[in-house]
Amino acid sequence: MIIICCNTVVNTLECYVCEQQEGNDDKCIKTVRMCQRHEDTCATLTLWTTPHEWTPRGERRHYISKGCDTRDVCTRRNENLT
Repeated sequence: MIIICCNTVVNTLECYVCEQQEGNDDKCIKTVRMCQRHEDTCATLTLWTTPHEWTPRGERRHYISKGCDTRDVCTRRNENLT
């Protein structure tokens, strides 16, 4: 009698995804994607910009992007920001 036992661990990561959204609502909190096998973290990038047109108080705008990423890419991106 031969008994074959396979213990496979399946870890699936799902992240919210959106590109260049003006707020953290709508698509950024409703759209989810299952990450690829090599992607091990969810990432959020917030880009602050000044508008091209003149504003009375010099208001800035922000754009949010979210998605799957690798921990190495996130670490390198954070190191480049500091």
